Formats: sequence, C-alpha cells, structure tokens
Amino acid sequence: MQKNPRLILLPNVLNDEQPRLESCFTADVITLVPSLDGLIAESEKGGRHYLKRFFFPEGKTFRDIPITLLSEHTKESEFLQLLAPIMKGEVWGLVSDAGLPCLADPGAKLVLLARQKGLEVEAHMGPSSIILALMLSGLGAQKFCFEGYLPKESSELTGAIKLLEQRALKEGSTHIFIETPYRGEQMLEKLISTLQEKMKLSISLDLTLPTQLVMTKTIKQWRKDPKLDIQKRLAVFVVGA
Repeated sequence: MQKNPRLILLPNVLNDEQPRLESCFTADVITLVPSLDGLIAESEKGGRHYLKRFFFPEGKTFRDIPITLLSEHTKESEFLQLLAPIMKGEVWGLVSDAGLPCLADPGAKLVLLARQKGLEVEAHMGPSSIILALMLSGLGAQKFCFEGYLPKESSELTGAIKLLEQRALKEGSTHIFIETPYRGEQMLEKLISTLQEKMKLSISLDLTLPTQLVMTKTIKQWRKDPKLDIQKRLAVFVVGA
C-alpha cells in the first residue's frame, strides 16, 4: 500500500504522570505513531521516551524508528535535511517537549519550509500549557499574545512589564509568558511590584499534574497576600486589564 508522504505534528504530554495512553492521545495518534518512518524531536532521549508510550506491531519496537533532532541550536542550513526523507516519500512525525509543536518551539520554521517545498503537513491536537493557562485564567481571550520569556535583566524586565500593561489597557489584550522554574519567584515579585493595582495576574502551576494550581487576582489582592509556593514549579503567567 502506497504511503502519503507528509510531516505530522504530534501532541506530547505535559507531564509523565499520565500512564494511560488513551488519557493522553486520540485514537488517530495512537494508530499513527507506530507506523511512522521517523520522528523529529528535541533530543534523542525525549524522542525515545515519547515513542515508548505506544504499542508497536509484532517485530517492531520504539527503538526501530529513527530520530533526528530539531532544537533551538539547529542551524538554518540543517532544516532542509530534516525534510529530505519526506521529500523521498516517507512519513515523519514532529514532537515538542512543550506539548504542541510550533508553539514556543522551532517547529514553526520547519513547517514553513515544508509548505514552501509543497509538502503535506498534518496536525493533531493535544495539551498546550499556553492555551490551558489562558483558558483557566478567566482573563479575556478575544485578543491575546504569547510573549515567550521576558528579559532577565531587572531594568529591561520592568520596561517589558510596563509595555505589556500599556498594551493590555489600551487594546484590551491579554498577555501570556513563561519563566524557568528557578526564576518563578523573582518574576512574581517583579510583577506585583511593577503592575498597577487594578491589573489582573493569573498564575498557572504544574498544569495537568495532580499538584495543579491556578490563581487569578488583581495586583492589589496579590500585594495583600503574595504568598505562593512557586519556586522550582512549572509556571505560566497571564496578565490582563
């Protein structure tokens, strides 16, 4: 049976505490992954760990699927090489450690190149911490922007936060951003001290984990009770007017 060559954008889990395959992926994904010719992942370890979740037909294991790497360190000149097997007629998957490919990861560049080369691209839905945090925040989703990581240097960070505040007040927009687990506490303190009292701040911690916690309060409320165990936890920040 002839294959339909294409790049398949695959969902990943946000945590490893979801043991049941059916609770993580749709039936289509469960069927597709074992039939792939190859997988594009951020790391060999991450890719193998992803494949290990699936059931393979007799005579084939998760170790038999070749893996190529796509990360923030991948050079522009290497992107075409990643698509070479698909251009020869194979079916490859793309998976991200961040939940969904192309959201806060370099997969978008690969998809654009695939489009330019006339290759078919197929997408399957799954969890995204960015979208989940927005949905759970209760803040406006009519007009929103994902900001990625804000600047680390204190004065630049203050300026970036003020700019987000101005846009939120002027446009009625909501702004989502992330921070590394070891800097979450400092980010919270900076937001509380910089934003106006009337601004709203939502923090989502450990999304899809049993320890998941979402808190949405005005800055005035945060200043009255800023205590929140955020250090070394995966956090997504959402700011709105």
